[in-house]
Amino acid sequence: MDEMALRWIEGFELFGTATGAPSQSALENGLSAKWVTTVFSSAAYLQPGRVLGKSLECQGNSGVLIRRQFASTKTTWIVGFAMKGNTANSGDIMKIFNSLELETNASGQIFVKRSSSTLGSSGDAGGETFVFFDGVWHYIELKVVIDASSGSWELRVDGSLSASGTGVNTGTPASLIEFGCQRDGQFLDDIYICDGDGSANNDFLGPVFVEGLLPTSDGNSSQWTPSTGTDHFAVIDENPSDLDGTDSLTTTTQDAKETFGYGNLTGGQSAIFGVQVNTDARKTTINNQDLRNVARSGTTENEDVAVSVTDDVNFATVASVFEQDPDSLSPWTPAGVDNAEFGFKKD
Repeated sequence: MDEMALRWIEGFELFGTATGAPSQSALENGLSAKWVTTVFSSAAYLQPGRVLGKSLECQGNSGVLIRRQFASTKTTWIVGFAMKGNTANSGDIMKIFNSLELETNASGQIFVKRSSSTLGSSGDAGGETFVFFDGVWHYIELKVVIDASSGSWELRVDGSLSASGTGVNTGTPASLIEFGCQRDGQFLDDIYICDGDGSANNDFLGPVFVEGLLPTSDGNSSQWTPSTGTDHFAVIDENPSDLDGTDSLTTTTQDAKETFGYGNLTGGQSAIFGVQVNTDARKTTINNQDLRNVARSGTTENEDVAVSVTDDVNFATVASVFEQDPDSLSPWTPAGVDNAEFGFKKD
């Protein structure tokens, strides 16, 4: 099996169906469970998404930060995200800690920086110079090869080269990535994060979008115990996720597995770079418990590496990206996703 390059997907689809102020509590609780490190100096709201579903909106002028910590440092990162702004402001919009960051000024220009040093800015290589604060969604991508003297970077805006640099200090290998909405009326959506590993998804993916799906039926394996009723999918199909455990599946049995059928894709995708399975879990025993996410296509299953579940009070999201259809060992097709099952197993 090839190494994985696509490490993270986020479209803010599954943090609830409400928008505006009624969405704040569920969104912030869900982000805290999934992203691990979050800073809500301003309120975070859900709003209609760039293409489908929902997006994150900053309400207030103190900022919303979400950070993802990966298990190991990498020397190559490719990060893409959609952003829209309605009000002029300056501040960080994305940061690869120990390496490069993207910052806007009050005119809407994007600067590529390493610490206090500016390496380049949007429009240096063509295209728009002033990108933000026009009330229109733009898709921003940054690729960085990290080296203290011979590093390189490339900034793309809406799929086109905007600025680049080679033979420069781009910091030290990194594992922590942050996204920031710094001002009122700033929106974030459709995030991907890739590294340089593997033979696929190790370069720019272009202006992608994310679609979220929920379980709609029990699948091939139903070996956990539902909190109520007999339909296993029915206790984990809430949007937002039930993070108090009222509706849940539980087990103490080694290798007990659950897989589920999901609703069909509706976005008309022509290419699918990966499927991310998100399982909210907490332990029910004194000892830590291991959980693996599972993808099933036809009769073939692929299990991700085990993740230790350590908290017996708060749910945390165990997330796994499956880049290939397990049955065909090729990139997913819409039909392949529609017919697949996804779930989890106690290790």
